[in-house]
Amino acid sequence: MDPRFSARGPGMSAVGPAGIALAPDGSTLVINTFGPGRLFVIRPGARGQGPSVREVSLPRRLENPDGMRFAPDGRLLLVEGATRSGDGRLVRIDVLGKSRGAKVLEVLASGMESPVNLTVSDEGTVWVTEARLRDRILRGPEAALPQAFWVASLPLPR
Repeated sequence: MDPRFSARGPGMSAVGPAGIALAPDGSTLVINTFGPGRLFVIRPGARGQGPSVREVSLPRRLENPDGMRFAPDGRLLLVEGATRSGDGRLVRIDVLGKSRGAKVLEVLASGMESPVNLTVSDEGTVWVTEARLRDRILRGPEAALPQAFWVASLPLPR
């Protein structure tokens, strides 16, 4: 538990932790908060001590971050569901890199409708599921159910 993981506000802004990814070292976790659009690195503490939690400095708040996974090169891949704007994105962030200051958000793909999950193959293909539920999130359960859902495949740029 960490008070920075909490979320407040109306609607989707009240949704807290959503995505979680295990770093290549096998012990560091990265989590995000869907409503507040924040990203955290959690490292295990020394014997008998709790873990450390550090917020990742970003140039902007993430727009409804959800599914995450580390790419083979150690950088984090993350989808932004983009409830308000409708411009769902796949971004890459070097969250574990040594650079100081705000981490660069590299947009690898945009224009997706409510991307929620992803995985990446060893060969470098990213597979992203699009929930296509934005209308239901904004307008409530009375909005029409989507008739089709998508799984997009994207080559991972170097």
